[in-house]
Amino acid sequence: MEIDYDEEEEEEFERVLTSTTCLVFQYYNKYIYKRPCMTSTQTGNKWLKEILEGNNSRCCSMFRMEKDVFKRLCYDLKTNYGLCASRRISAAEMLAMFLFVLGGGNSNKSTKERFQHSGETISRKFEEVLQAVCKMAIDIIQPKDRDFKEVPTKLKNDDRYWPHFKDAIGAIDGTHVPVIVSTEDQIRFIGRKGIPTQNVMAACNFDMEFTFALAGWEGTAHDTRVFLYAIGTSELNFPKPPPGKYYLVDADYPENKGYLGRYKGATYHLQEFRRANGPSGYYEIYNYAHSSLRSMDVELEEEDGYGDEGEAENGVEKVGDEFLGTMEMVRNNIALSLIGGKN
Repeated sequence: MEIDYDEEEEEEFERVLTSTTCLVFQYYNKYIYKRPCMTSTQTGNKWLKEILEGNNSRCCSMFRMEKDVFKRLCYDLKTNYGLCASRRISAAEMLAMFLFVLGGGNSNKSTKERFQHSGETISRKFEEVLQAVCKMAIDIIQPKDRDFKEVPTKLKNDDRYWPHFKDAIGAIDGTHVPVIVSTEDQIRFIGRKGIPTQNVMAACNFDMEFTFALAGWEGTAHDTRVFLYAIGTSELNFPKPPPGKYYLVDADYPENKGYLGRYKGATYHLQEFRRANGPSGYYEIYNYAHSSLRSMDVELEEEDGYGDEGEAENGVEKVGDEFLGTMEMVRNNIALSLIGGKN
């Protein structure tokens, strides 16, 4: 038996059919048919090969190191620190992506376009290289001689510091590095700079070499807290000063045994001495020498006067009187020798 449709039913049927066809077409384009995205013939591997076979300046521009240094670094990371190539990506290309991001401040989007890999792959390979580099840093960022037997030549050859600071082995300072963190973590990381930062502590010798670095603390953490954690955590392997030796530290750090600070309440920073036409008096002469020597070594950031009294926060206890007295005696002896040398 035939069924007769009236005109309205036919129009409704056509609308439903058209809508269904459009939905099927959209579904097919979105979930079934995948148009390739990374289709450039200049893949990351080809581009890297071109860089490493070309002019050395190109490698320096892209990766901030010469070609031979890049190859040696890649070999060391593979051989000694567990950097492994995958089925589709070589260890050299992984390192190139890592350096491309760090050296040029490139985003994940620009990196995946340059190397023709997905954003997820870029993030995962970056993390793998970072883990290998962190393992390498443990072996590299440390003193050549943990007993500090030799006096640095920069002290021996400069009358301003020799023999007054002959037992100094380096300096410790901190800096705030801007970071990007999740919204729920931003309050912990927004410190005195007004933006999310990490409070990074570093130690440096007089050959301008880092001997210790500790990153990761939120920007609200006081320098004293970071310092006491660094010297009190055995896993960090902080190079502690042997008996009779000491680091130069700023007022933000406690005056512990082996860590020599400045006189508080007296002019200290070099720009202040320049405005005052040089140091004068017992305290300022010492502070001037301390500031100039520490600035030559590890002055990581422009001072802003914050925490100049070096008071502990966040429940950190102050050091004992026996430590304070020892370093006060050392500082006074140096100040007297400096004044004597000027007469």
